[in-house]
Amino acid sequence: YEAVLRGRYYRQKLTQDAHRRTHECFEQAASLDSGYAAPHAELGLNYLLSSTNVDCSLREVTPLIRAEALKALQLDPSETNPHALLGAIAATHDYRWADAARHFEIAMSSSSVSAETRWAYASFYLQPLGRFRDSVAEMRRAVEEDPLNVSWRSILASHLNLSQMNDQAQEEVFKALEIDENHWLAHCILGQIYMGTGRYLEAVAAAENAHRVNPLHSMPSAIL
Repeated sequence: YEAVLRGRYYRQKLTQDAHRRTHECFEQAASLDSGYAAPHAELGLNYLLSSTNVDCSLREVTPLIRAEALKALQLDPSETNPHALLGAIAATHDYRWADAARHFEIAMSSSSVSAETRWAYASFYLQPLGRFRDSVAEMRRAVEEDPLNVSWRSILASHLNLSQMNDQAQEEVFKALEIDENHWLAHCILGQIYMGTGRYLEAVAAAENAHRVNPLHSMPSAIL
């Protein structure tokens, strides 16, 4: 359990080094207790994040995500978080939206929905279907549950920006930077907000800050 907690701590940094350390922690947890379902769900989530924050293709990691999610469900069929992983790859890789809806319905039926599940549901299902207000609502809940998590607050800002609520988006990303002024994702989202409002020089400056912290990620370069 302590290894799982360490992995979750490193994961929120969203850098390549943190991704590696996160993976090591979850693999350690799985090896220490072969009957513990949570590390397999966490490994599946880490593989999913590697397709968005590390230089891995979704096609490459999808079999790994699916295998870890199914392993977690085999160990504990009552787990709901693995269904969020299966829903995410059903939507983003398989384009099987009915399957995605079914998995996310199970994942969201838990009495204690995790912030990671809310993120996956908002980003990989609601947002692609144009349900921006619903996706914002889910990310707000994720932030309410963990208000010091810079990643969730930055992603909330991104969802607000796509919902054309630019002032609220900027407010959230500034709150994120107050918590951690060196978090690359917050700077990157700020650059996107500035781009959308025509503040191009400020967008470039924000993207340069993001690139300085995490030069291996492509999102800041896309703004630049």
